[in-house]
Amino acid sequence: MSGHLVAAYHHEVPVLQGLFGALAQLTPLRSVEPAWRLPPGTGGQPDLCMPTTGLGQLLRGRRLTRLFQGASGFIGTRPDQIRWQRQTGAMPLWYHVADDYRTYNRDWEAADLALLRQARQVFAVSRALAHSLCERAGLPPERVTVLPNAVARGHLPAQVPAVRPLDGRRPVAGVLGRVSSRLRLDWLGHVVEHTPWLDWVFGGDVERGELLPQDRPALELLMRHPRCRFTGRLGYAALEELATTLDVAVLPYSGRSTNPLGSPVRLFVHLPLGAPILATPGCLQLEEFTPLVTMCREPQGMVQRLEWLRARGFDDGLREQRWITAHRHTWDVRANTLLAALGR
Repeated sequence: MSGHLVAAYHHEVPVLQGLFGALAQLTPLRSVEPAWRLPPGTGGQPDLCMPTTGLGQLLRGRRLTRLFQGASGFIGTRPDQIRWQRQTGAMPLWYHVADDYRTYNRDWEAADLALLRQARQVFAVSRALAHSLCERAGLPPERVTVLPNAVARGHLPAQVPAVRPLDGRRPVAGVLGRVSSRLRLDWLGHVVEHTPWLDWVFGGDVERGELLPQDRPALELLMRHPRCRFTGRLGYAALEELATTLDVAVLPYSGRSTNPLGSPVRLFVHLPLGAPILATPGCLQLEEFTPLVTMCREPQGMVQRLEWLRARGFDDGLREQRWITAHRHTWDVRANTLLAALGR
């Protein structure tokens, strides 16, 4: 298959930057940013910024048509990109699905099904999502490739690193990423209260706007707690840096929103660092990573596991195995898998 590929994706999304950045190292790739302009600090430079509505869309539509000239295929990443089908003509279409888009509360159902059924191959970030897409769109399993999220190869340490103390404090448990009702905040409140010897850091902004009323008391308790530190919004690189200071990583996902069928970026940030990882039920993909991830089925079970780790100096004997496993979950590996599925 000759000619360049065209991929449409939001360049400020780290996982899409990671995948398509790695893909561009393997094959000619031109990218479209489906927005007027890129936010400050965005990684990567798209060949075209594409607004969603108005005269600007019409004018850039002509440029989009030129961008597709000589292309060997188009990779879409959101249902609303079906509107560019006219420019793609009869060229091969592939669809990368990063989330269960039904949870986005947008009128995307028809467009999503159209892309799923027209795509030569669909790439889903988890087995659970792949199964759901097959059921919804009536796809045979061989039409869907599971392509989870990953870590950049350049972020793999040369060996299992030692934990760097955070402001002189040890031990420290960490919850990376946005704090919202997608987390089991009530569980965390219980665990914090019952581990008086443990400090906690929450590395991300607090999403108050969509917080469920029943979660507000638990969040306020955590934010006032003297052993809990909230950093506020952090960039992806800062989150990775914070992860190196943790004695234990906690992935306290609830079963809400995109969690059940998702692929947690936080997991792949933690894996190469070797530290023990505790998780709650909520994201099915995490179950596939046991015993490297310990699933805690109820709050007291997490307390008991933390006590067990404390008695062993937070070395559960699996630190090197996590580091080794991370090498099989890089964006380079994902890009090669995608390229093979494209037949290039």
